[in-house]
Amino acid sequence: MNVLTHLMVGSTTITLYLSYLSWKKRRLKPALWLSFAMLAVSFYSFGYAFEIKQDDIEWIKFWLKVQYLGIPFITPLWLIMIINYLNLETYLNKRLYGLLFIVPAATFILHYTNEFHHLYYSGMYLTKATLMDVAVLTKGPWYWVHIVYSYANIITGLILLYSKLLSAADHMRKQLIVMILGTCIPWVLNLVYLFDVFRNGFDFTPTGFMLSGIIYIYAVFRYQLLRLKQAALERMFESMDDGVILLDNENCIINFNTAACRIFPGLSSVMPEQCRTTEMFQVYPSLLALMNRNESSSCLQYILVNDAQKYFNIRMVLIHDKEVWLGRMLTFSDITEMKKYQERIRSTATQLAALNALKDKLLAVIDDRIRDPVAMLVNLSELLEEELSFAEVDTREMTVEIKEQVRHIFSVVESLLECFRSKTGGTLIVPKAWQLSEVMNLAVGRVQQRAEEKSISIQAAVPERLTIMADKEMLELVIWNLLSNGIKYSEKNSIVRVRAEAKGKMAIVAVQDNGIGIRPERVQLLFQDVQVQPTAGTEGEKGIGLGLFICKELVHRNGGDIWVESNPGEGSTFYVSVPLWVLN
Repeated sequence: MNVLTHLMVGSTTITLYLSYLSWKKRRLKPALWLSFAMLAVSFYSFGYAFEIKQDDIEWIKFWLKVQYLGIPFITPLWLIMIINYLNLETYLNKRLYGLLFIVPAATFILHYTNEFHHLYYSGMYLTKATLMDVAVLTKGPWYWVHIVYSYANIITGLILLYSKLLSAADHMRKQLIVMILGTCIPWVLNLVYLFDVFRNGFDFTPTGFMLSGIIYIYAVFRYQLLRLKQAALERMFESMDDGVILLDNENCIINFNTAACRIFPGLSSVMPEQCRTTEMFQVYPSLLALMNRNESSSCLQYILVNDAQKYFNIRMVLIHDKEVWLGRMLTFSDITEMKKYQERIRSTATQLAALNALKDKLLAVIDDRIRDPVAMLVNLSELLEEELSFAEVDTREMTVEIKEQVRHIFSVVESLLECFRSKTGGTLIVPKAWQLSEVMNLAVGRVQQRAEEKSISIQAAVPERLTIMADKEMLELVIWNLLSNGIKYSEKNSIVRVRAEAKGKMAIVAVQDNGIGIRPERVQLLFQDVQVQPTAGTEGEKGIGLGLFICKELVHRNGGDIWVESNPGEGSTFYVSVPLWVLN
């Protein structure tokens, strides 16, 4: 009797160890359910190990209750494990999972309450058997319900495993054979117990589970049973968005996934290994040509899917096992939306190219046919003003107005052209080492006449040896623009100051006026595009709102920055930073 008890304890140890191994792989659902099933078996064998030691009927009842913590749930847990292993869980929703446990739950309750109704065991007594004293259990009606339900689960699982075995690949066949063998052993021994073949009253079922556990543990380490490679691969194969078709070396279709069936509905009626690609894809000659190549390649194919033409990028990969050619794999990636986007982009690019060409022509006309005549008008208006300096007051005022309007038109044309060049890269940047004072003197000279007309003094304080690395013409244009704005927004008899200093690797130029200043909400808009409405000067001078925007573009292209500090009624200070020249 001690030997039999030790045998049952050994069975418990083995099944618990298998439950632990499975639990470590619980991220895979089949391993999780196998862990639960082996745990249920452990309760069975552990309780039976102590049941066979007892000679008291009450203690036998106690250890039977321990066994029935697991017995009712072994077969449904086992069936669910097989369903998940074979990738069939999509056919079981949560409701069906629950239905599988209705009979086990009823068995558990009826066994624990048997003393009140005797539906599970109608009687129980001890008798002398060949090996030991055993408890004779007179089976009630629900006991047979439990037996029929348990074997229904086992038979269903075996049918599923056997049907998969018929079409499985070689490396999976070993796993399936192990699972079938491990399933059959304990339940064959259970049938021996039920029919009392050896007339000894001993239940060999836990011993069968011990043998199954040994087989499973061997398979875990020998055949990677719990890695479930094939199940994982098949699940991935079926869940792919791309269509996949596998061909043998004679171009017969041997497998395909659900996505491939959506592309080619005729595949759903194909018997594997009985349909050649020439029959299925005869309307796609370019696809057939791809399949007949002896190297991996790809092509673009138009395929009619549900009366809608779709674009697929088809890739053909040769499958080899060492030096043996096994077949081909075709993958179909739907690129219809990408092709539509490409067509839209191509159409938009064509339109933009046409508009850009038109813009270039218009600006060329402005540069060639308008700018030069307007520049000539500026010169003529200045000469006319000098000639009519002794004319009547009304005539002189009219002449001044003509000159100002012509200057304004010329400024607009120059700004538009400079803006276009700065935005398109048309202005060539030629950074060189320059004395900042030289650039400053040129810019001051350009605005001197306008400053004298408003009786404004320009005071410049720039170190003589301050050398910068920048495009001379661009920087001169920026400082000229800032000085012009300072003069425009300053009252008569005021001062515009210019100063410069070196800070780190940059030279900082500051242009300060004591004019009308800028409102805080407008400061953020100063360097924006042409949508900014310009403010008129102190004598009504007009602008087009492009000056500071152009300055920002030109300064940034020279590696510097531009910003402003201003208070309404107190004037403004504009700052420009440009790189210092460094002797290497």
